[in-house]
Amino acid sequence: GNLILAEKMLRKAQENSFVIAERHADLDFYDCGRFYLKNIEKIHPFYIANPFTGDLIVRIAEELAKAEEMKESKNLIEFALSRGVATSRMFNFMGLLALKEKREIDAIRLFHSAFKRDRKNAYPAIHLFFIYGGKGEYKKARMILDEALKFNPEYADLHNYKGIFYLDTGKKEMALREFKKALQINPFYLDALYNIAAIYESKRQLSKAMDMYLKIVQLRKITPHILGKIKQIWLGLKPSSRRSIKKKFRREARKNKELLTKWTVSYTHLTLPTN
Repeated sequence: GNLILAEKMLRKAQENSFVIAERHADLDFYDCGRFYLKNIEKIHPFYIANPFTGDLIVRIAEELAKAEEMKESKNLIEFALSRGVATSRMFNFMGLLALKEKREIDAIRLFHSAFKRDRKNAYPAIHLFFIYGGKGEYKKARMILDEALKFNPEYADLHNYKGIFYLDTGKKEMALREFKKALQINPFYLDALYNIAAIYESKRQLSKAMDMYLKIVQLRKITPHILGKIKQIWLGLKPSSRRSIKKKFRREARKNKELLTKWTVSYTHLTLPTN
């Protein structure tokens, strides 16, 4: 019913009908994609000229790709390109398709095209960072990351990846600085918390490492790996450090009733949750 209504809206070829049709299709982009491909030559030229169309086409193509309908996904992208629709997101998606097909050279070219079209779109830069890093071309990896940060200084992921770059090249202090920047932007950034904890642990700054791991727990990300880390570090702490951590944990637990019911702190040891 909703999809039929969407088709009627599309046929009217009114200025905003595709947006309305998308909503009536209940955001089922797979069905929208099937309809789009079936009636692709009948769609009013306005939709192809509309900047909104490029991102919508990519969203539909992504859903088709998820359903393993790669041929249909590519057909949709090729149709858009043949009509002059070329957005940053579209080239980024094409780069991902190239990577999936192990066409690395094509992927690099497409990601560069995507980033050139929109410097605010950091995703193609991140893909290039991992490609160059995986090939051992660290200078190129660093350059593309720095370029992305110029236009996206408040993007926590970029700071985290720059920290990973420094960590991989043996620069722990510089890595720690970038991970902290990521955490300042997003205090709930789990990857940054993990990375900071790992650096502190490697430097034998166990109290600081424990603090990071407990913050991860407070975000309700309790895993066997984290529990193992906490147990290991707890056993290596001095009594004075344990007392300090218990006080801080109690203070945080009072703010979080759920945390308080799952965790208890005694005077001699840290009791871990059983569930």
